[in-house]
Amino acid sequence: MICSSVTLTITFFIGELLAQSPLQNAIQVAVKRVAPSVVTIETSGGSEVISLGRGPRDQDKLLRKGVGATTGVIVHPDGWILSSAFNFANKPTSIIVSINQTKHIARIVATDTTRSIALLKIPIATPQVAEVAPISQLQTGQTVIALGRTLSGAEAPPSVSVGIISALNRIQGKAIQTDAKISPINYGGPLVDLSGRVAGILVPLSPQGEGDGAGIEWYDSGIGFSVPLEHCLKNLPKLMEGKDLKRGMLGILLKGDPLMDPPEVGTAQTGLPAQKAGMQTGDRIVSVGGIAVDNQTQFQREMSKYYAGDKVSLVYKRGDKVVPVDGLELISPSNSKEQAQLGIYPIRDDEGKGILIRHVNPKGPADLAGLASGDRILAARPFVVLPAGSPAIPALKPPPKFGRADLVQSMERILPGMEMELLVQKNGQMSSKTFKVKSGLALEGLADLNPATATNRPLQGDRPGDKKPQTGLISGTNNAQDRSWKAFLPKGAGREVHGIVVWFHPPGRGRDNDLEEIVNLWENELNRHRLVLLMPQSHVETGWNVSDASFINETVKAIQELANIDPNRIVAHGFAQGGQMAGYLGLTQKGLYKGVAAVGAIPSNLPRESPDNGPKFFLSTGDRDPQMEAIKTSQKTLRGLGIPCFLHIIPQSGQQYLDLGGIETLNRWIEGLDGL
Repeated sequence: MICSSVTLTITFFIGELLAQSPLQNAIQVAVKRVAPSVVTIETSGGSEVISLGRGPRDQDKLLRKGVGATTGVIVHPDGWILSSAFNFANKPTSIIVSINQTKHIARIVATDTTRSIALLKIPIATPQVAEVAPISQLQTGQTVIALGRTLSGAEAPPSVSVGIISALNRIQGKAIQTDAKISPINYGGPLVDLSGRVAGILVPLSPQGEGDGAGIEWYDSGIGFSVPLEHCLKNLPKLMEGKDLKRGMLGILLKGDPLMDPPEVGTAQTGLPAQKAGMQTGDRIVSVGGIAVDNQTQFQREMSKYYAGDKVSLVYKRGDKVVPVDGLELISPSNSKEQAQLGIYPIRDDEGKGILIRHVNPKGPADLAGLASGDRILAARPFVVLPAGSPAIPALKPPPKFGRADLVQSMERILPGMEMELLVQKNGQMSSKTFKVKSGLALEGLADLNPATATNRPLQGDRPGDKKPQTGLISGTNNAQDRSWKAFLPKGAGREVHGIVVWFHPPGRGRDNDLEEIVNLWENELNRHRLVLLMPQSHVETGWNVSDASFINETVKAIQELANIDPNRIVAHGFAQGGQMAGYLGLTQKGLYKGVAAVGAIPSNLPRESPDNGPKFFLSTGDRDPQMEAIKTSQKTLRGLGIPCFLHIIPQSGQQYLDLGGIETLNRWIEGLDGL
């Protein structure tokens, strides 16, 4: 009996293996077929931390970028490789691609920002091109394989995760969803069918928005996405020309439920494509590109097929009239350049409900609507005018929680020239205020703000949990203890909210006595405006290098842990080459620096388009500085990109640092960075 039982058990086990072997064999054959087109990508330099956008209490959610290898897919025999843009979100200074046990320097040519795709180029022929799996042949439930490369070498097989296609046309029709495990190792790698054909490029995506870190929270969760390779190849010629692909925009705000309600126009912004085509409030879009759309979900899915610069045909209805529109050219959000602004400054550290107004800009939108200091904003939403006979919109009511981040989010939903509705508490009474949001460069100049009115905390006293850092001049090192920094913390830096000015000294001026001299110049203004002066020290006499970014980020984090820091007033500031470093970090460390103050320096590596969540600029030059005209040109370039830039000219001066009056002017500018 015992022998018989053992025999039966072994027979059953072998039978189970044999039953699985056809699938296992198919997977192995598919992996072997596609493996030559899957490459290892290594990066170095750049930031160790990536901003993922806003979190609770209006602070930036940060992700520490890993240092391991990532993956790419060869898509053209002339050295063209697709990968995930996430792999390069930290702006690495070096990108190396390994093929057939050899390493090649790669460069990023262009990105598809809506799908987190990056196109790389290496200077060799790459005949091992991946074969595409047509979208029309993909089915929900079919077996797929997610592949990634590690540092084990090109001769080793890729890492493998097997799953199924969970759904097609996810994330507004942009992606294939799979339950195969996806992680940063295989971001940029292929999602492969059992024939070894590439269905898509693995990327982090999110229905909540776009950006470097969108969707990273789902990694290794059983919810993963890939962008169909067929779609990528369709747009490959544009990417090869160095054209970044951005979301196409009609310039409208839809009203109602963003999922199920019909795509009915709430507002069409003046001067943008929809308004130019004659569309107005109440028009209902019924088709996009010849495809009928019954609800906003279908509309967004069809619109996601188009990029800025593409031309789209659509049909809308106005009452019983059907209106076709052909060849409507879409723009990107950055093309509007101007930012929406209310003209208000909130009180910092207020613990009451909503946003307590500290100051209102004279003749700004909020002032013209009757808002004043001391009023409290309890809710906000875009204002929509409905056609006659439409059901009334429910009255605006205060949500359980409403703060600065919520108001910013509401403002991001509208465009300059649109109207906004605020629920305001004035003298204990609530009322609704509706006004047109101003177009322009957001609060670019110097506001007439009294620093003493910035916070209520001195009146509230100490509270449990307040930080109690050492104040005055302090010193520290990085975690590796091979780099040093100094900082000046005013009294109250643990209780009252403070900003940070990160000082980048010019070459050869980073010694202790040099930094103490800067503290002496700044000390009165630091105390008056509630600012911490952070002074990282360059480790070479020749000055700063882009590879110093990770050390500098580490020092900023150290100060954020020591003191009560306002994330809306962190400024990168420097003189001469230190000013260039300040500009570089302000534009590459997205979301961290809200301002850049460069003195006697020409900002370098300016972006081609307005950056999302980018900083405001303060440029200073002497009127006898040989660089003055170039610095003035930089101001025009920045403003042309929609980046607010204040220019301070020092009379009868060459290239020199700020005097006490200039430092006071700069601190007035910093005081207003948190305006809305």
